[in-house]
Amino acid sequence: MEGLDIYVSDELIKELRDVVFRPKFLGKISLESIVNLFELINAKCHFINGYKDTESAIRDIKDLYLLSMAESIPADYIVTGDNDLLILRNHNGTRIITFSEFVDIVKSI
Repeated sequence: MEGLDIYVSDELIKELRDVVFRPKFLGKISLESIVNLFELINAKCHFINGYKDTESAIRDIKDLYLLSMAESIPADYIVTGDNDLLILRNHNGTRIITFSEFVDIVKSI
């Protein structure tokens, strides 16, 4: 892995925004940290929109856009904590892994 390219979409940013402002996270993550996160995403990530449709037997259909994104890039990994995605383990050549699995991969390089 020569470089690390991280891809996001408007849909993914919206989902992230919805999650970080859930009551269970408010008070655990400072507003400053949230602002810094979104500034980092804007500065370092590649935005992809208009990705192709894909099909999958995914349990939560609202996550299908992530598989579509991965297929359009094509991505090596989807890094997630979402069990509906993790159970798939792979989608058309894209490995679906946890953050800790990804850290182990990066450390081994």
